[in-house]
Amino acid sequence: TPAVADIAVQGVGTQTCAEFARDYANDPETWEKIYFTWGQGFMSGLNIASIRANGESRDIDGAEIATQEGAVRAYCDAHPLQSYFQAIYVLYTALKLNKPVRPN
Repeated sequence: TPAVADIAVQGVGTQTCAEFARDYANDPETWEKIYFTWGQGFMSGLNIASIRANGESRDIDGAEIATQEGAVRAYCDAHPLQSYFQAIYVLYTALKLNKPVRPN
């Protein structure tokens, strides 16, 4: 059976946390921007799907970007074998729920 990342996720977010840490160590500013921009798109997609399904979304703009990036780095430091997208998903689920909206 293929892993979720093999069939449902593409891009830099499929790298392991250890690979992210290696890239970050080589050039923190560039690689954090590349990875976290991918993560913002992933969270935006999760929000769109959730709004369509049940009207709920997460406040992905509710915390400073630097705080969110720090949370992802901390998760990755503690879970080097996990995928970066899993770190983003953990961040996403920790964000405050917005008031439900009616899907269009």
